[in-house]
Amino acid sequence: KSFNPTILGGDTDKQIAAGVPPEPVAPGADGFPDDATGGQPAGGGVPTGGVGGGSTVVIPLTPIQADFGLVIGTVMVTNGNQLLGFQTDGRNARSKSEAQPIGTIPAGWIYLAAPDINGDRGGDPLFIDTTTDKVRAWLRDGLTVTGQREVGNWNSDLRYLTFGKLNDGQSDDIVWQDGDEVVVWFIADGAIENEARIPLEGADPLDPSTLSGWEATITDIDTDNAFELVLRKAGVGAFSSGNHAQGGARAARLMGMPAVIVMPADAPQVKIAGVKADGGEVVLFDRDTESREEISQRLAAARGAVVVPSYDDAHIIAGQGTAGLEFARQMAAGGEALDALICCTGGGGLISGIALAFERLSPATQIWTAEPEAHDDWARSLEAGEILSNAPGTRSICDAILTPQPGKLTFAIGKRLFAGGLRVSDDDVRDAVRAAFRHLKIVAEPGGAAALAAALHRLPEALKGKRVGVLVTGGNVDMPDFARIVSERS
Repeated sequence: KSFNPTILGGDTDKQIAAGVPPEPVAPGADGFPDDATGGQPAGGGVPTGGVGGGSTVVIPLTPIQADFGLVIGTVMVTNGNQLLGFQTDGRNARSKSEAQPIGTIPAGWIYLAAPDINGDRGGDPLFIDTTTDKVRAWLRDGLTVTGQREVGNWNSDLRYLTFGKLNDGQSDDIVWQDGDEVVVWFIADGAIENEARIPLEGADPLDPSTLSGWEATITDIDTDNAFELVLRKAGVGAFSSGNHAQGGARAARLMGMPAVIVMPADAPQVKIAGVKADGGEVVLFDRDTESREEISQRLAAARGAVVVPSYDDAHIIAGQGTAGLEFARQMAAGGEALDALICCTGGGGLISGIALAFERLSPATQIWTAEPEAHDDWARSLEAGEILSNAPGTRSICDAILTPQPGKLTFAIGKRLFAGGLRVSDDDVRDAVRAAFRHLKIVAEPGGAAALAAALHRLPEALKGKRVGVLVTGGNVDMPDFARIVSERS
């Protein structure tokens, strides 16, 4: 939900702390947004004046209701210290003359959005009251405010993200960010019924440790060296089924470098779209008949780019291993230690980095791989003491971890530090995806849920009753596939 609120007569420091831009966004020339259905206001001068002599600020809000694709209900904006409403039954079914006042916004209040707080399918304006550090809502009937409700407490660490119905309740739930956690307020009868906190490591569709691995590699390029500057201009290349690919495209964009990513033709569309959205060029290949490594090297040679492997690279292992550092330090801060940790495993970059971190900080913790039972190259390799490959054509819904075999560097680490390998079925994984969504409110892609599947269904007897850590990594899953999985019965 796009919003650019300003505090009217309030505290600028609190405004910034709430995640609100300190500079108001310019409205259109008439003082109202050109598109009532959301997005940024059109350009134009900011009218001055109004109560307190401050700038007029206009905030478009995504419509509060939608039925069969047709916008219905009320679109709300602010104009000075007034909250205005447009009754609309379509994208363009309103004009400036249709604006009607809903209420006067008190000084020091930040307008956020209009979730359905009281469960009547109508949007109720939601505010941060910085004078008392409360979140408040105006209960609304049409364009008339019928009452006010204190929803919950606010502090400067809470940054508003969005709202929506996240469970079976009648009211919309409110989602915030608090540092490295997503905080969900489950609303009932206009107030918080329950609060859930979800670490961003699992909630972010792109695993932060994936981006850390890329940043560790790209930032190692020496910009003081003329040859390295040429490499920076030529960019980077990678091969990946999606998560490493997106990390590469995003890290390259942040560093001002082009990126070409070789991805399997059967990769989920959401992953391909994610790479393109971050400016990456996508080249598709056939898993069964073509070599992604050869394609990547050929493209890199033609462009003068640097190929960044998805797992068999010291920088990637170190960067992704930051997830292990965080996990071990969090446990130590609580005065506890993990007996075991399970992580989904493809090429092994993430779990190898985690194992190195735990070797230093929590050496007694056992590290276990988790992978599809039909694509169990790690389990078999660890059992045999040598690298074994998967047969061409083996498939699983865990597309993110379907690598041909362990990497040379990662297997050398794993052979020394891993306790063993766990195998999970696709049905185990589907059940884990449902459990993550229903109970943890995490959207997990199948490959990212493999470790949870192992903990739920394939835990060794020796680990039952022990303190076992599980990493749920990545949420890049096509929505039709995700909807089908979560709607199935266990």
